[in-house]
Amino acid sequence: MSGQSHLLQADKKGPFRLLRDLYSTDNSFRGFVEFAVIGAVALFFIHGYQSVPMIGKAAKSAVSPAPTAHALPDPGDIVKFARRGNLAPRLNELGLDETYFANDPEPLRSQLTEAWRAYRNKDPNKALELLQPAAADHPHVLLVRGLATMARPEDGMLRGGSGLLEQAAGKSDPKSMAVLGVLHIIGTPGLQHDLEKGQKLILGAATQGDVDAARVAGQGYLSGWMGSIDPGRAAKYFGFAADRGDSRATLFLADLHYTGRGVAKDELEGDRLAEKAAGQGDAEAQAMVGTRRMQAYMAGITDDPSEALKWLNRAAERNEHHAVELLANFYISFGPRNGKPDVAKGLEILKRCVDQSSNASCAMAYANALDNGLGGVRDVKAIYALYQRANRDGGNDKARARIAELGKELSTTDRIQVEMESTQRPVRALLKCKFGEPQPC
Repeated sequence: MSGQSHLLQADKKGPFRLLRDLYSTDNSFRGFVEFAVIGAVALFFIHGYQSVPMIGKAAKSAVSPAPTAHALPDPGDIVKFARRGNLAPRLNELGLDETYFANDPEPLRSQLTEAWRAYRNKDPNKALELLQPAAADHPHVLLVRGLATMARPEDGMLRGGSGLLEQAAGKSDPKSMAVLGVLHIIGTPGLQHDLEKGQKLILGAATQGDVDAARVAGQGYLSGWMGSIDPGRAAKYFGFAADRGDSRATLFLADLHYTGRGVAKDELEGDRLAEKAAGQGDAEAQAMVGTRRMQAYMAGITDDPSEALKWLNRAAERNEHHAVELLANFYISFGPRNGKPDVAKGLEILKRCVDQSSNASCAMAYANALDNGLGGVRDVKAIYALYQRANRDGGNDKARARIAELGKELSTTDRIQVEMESTQRPVRALLKCKFGEPQPC
């Protein structure tokens, strides 16, 4: 981490955990998938589907690691496995923002709020200046000063900032304990890597009532970095946070009930918890609830897709791209079932997702649709460009194959132009724009 890294900058996360096991056990659902693929409108991909319809990278850190982790000989090896698998906790999961200072008295609250905004705007020197009149030994002041100091580029600032965080944690400030705990676990220059101390600090923050720390601890007991893989303990920490209104923990707890890990398997309870998280505004939960409702429609259990569409639309308004894909697929592929096909609407939904987020999955779905002639006259150059976006990380074999094939139909000038535009286009974070909002947003 460089001296100027801003420790709590948002790091959006995104793959869709869906229904791979369902594909192998449910004939109706398997028929739906095969229909979509055979019909050359494969916009609803089964790659990455799993037994529980959890969604997004946020969920990735709450699933247990590969089975090999359970055979590792000691807790230290389990933790190393979790760290190598990118399952270690992240600071942006700790829910620290200016609302944390809402109960501080004035003028301290305003000083902290303005200093926090300066820190988040990458101006740590201004943040420190704004805090000069504040009580130097107040734990919230120590917390913000510590983060701002660590963000400065000068030698020794990382160590100096971590010392301020140590002081705040020593005063039993929950967020300071949680932040310091994560820093000890992930390893940070200027701060000694101390796994045991980090674990104790996070559990201490949870004991102090910090719901974000409780959720993070639950994730740690699933992925292994808390020293053991213990779904039962994970469920307790998720339950603590869920009971206090944390939508993400509620969604993770729903996952455990769906799979029966750490708790009795109970899909009805899983549905109740998922819908609770969706009602609290969690976009991934909304997409997951919509997906399960759509599953019932696909299986013929109901002829009314309105509930599924309601939740999928809510998630799509937040640019949850898996909800966008499923909505598009519904209008293109499954509208004929109720006499309401709308290919144009499905394509427009995909186009908006691509335009507003440059999401690779949306780009792949849109490219497939246009490549199969759903947009009318095929624009090879436009389709080539979409496959380029879909393969921006270099790991999409299908996109790469189509790029090679379509490239033969384009002139060298056209190919160079598309490739230059694809490298110059800024990659927007998925949730920066509202669904349908014009650029720039």
